Amino acid sequence: MAIYSLNLGFISRSEGRSSVAFSAYISGSQHKDERSGKSYSYANREDVAVSRILAPEGAPDWVLNPAIFWNQVEQFEDKIINHRFQGNSKNSEKNQKGLAYRDHLLSTARTAQTIMGAIPLELSREQAE
Repeated sequence: MAIYSLNLGFISRSEGRSSVAFSAYISGSQHKDERSGKSYSYANREDVAVSRILAPEGAPDWVLNPAIFWNQVEQFEDKIINHRFQGNSKNSEKNQKGLAYRDHLLSTARTAQTIMGAIPLELSREQAE
């Protein structure tokens, strides 16, 4: 009997994860995380059947490059959080709390959602694609 599964999850910085690193792993490729400076290489993986980015018509070309796309996602998250919590309140205590909360958000941001589907073993690799 064929068994299918679908799992949903998040890539969260609080768990020490990076969407850039996960993208490299899931696609069996090599990416450098510009935020941390770490490089991730999973190019030797042979078990990746399909990995792709789905983008709407008219999306810029860089969106289809996973290394660029996920680095942009990480940078966007930082930019929004830093913009929201700039620490320019005249109240020192409020300012300190805001900056502490900013640091908390930067370290716990969820930068991606994962949707993982398992294809039954009964299907050939060609059928699975």
